[in-house]
Amino acid sequence: LKNPGSVFWRPLACVGGAAMAEDFSWLSGDIHRRNRVFKNNQEKLLFYLSEEVTKTPAVFEQAQKNRDAHQKRLNEMLEETLRQIKKCRAHMQQKKKHVMDTTKSYTAKFQHELSGARQGLRRDLR
Repeated sequence: LKNPGSVFWRPLACVGGAAMAEDFSWLSGDIHRRNRVFKNNQEKLLFYLSEEVTKTPAVFEQAQKNRDAHQKRLNEMLEETLRQIKKCRAHMQQKKKHVMDTTKSYTAKFQHELSGARQGLRRDLR
């Protein structure tokens, strides 16, 4: 890894027998530097733009996750609504059957009593 001929690893440059630290200030993307010093406003803006651009895939991924979660909640709400509609429909069918059966029962009872009253009146009139 520490190849002295490599461009990426040259902590010290030997000039005239004396060891001098090489100047890496031209590397604005140096990740080891805590405080960034920009030469001009354009370099600063480009640096921040590049940072934002590197965050873009994560932002889109999170947005897609949020969209998927929202769509899932909407689908669950729709399914719950349809389940409630089916339940109410079944309940209304049950009530309708009960009302129809009760109506038939009262109609039959009324017809029977009316028939008995008719026969009683006819008997009394004879």
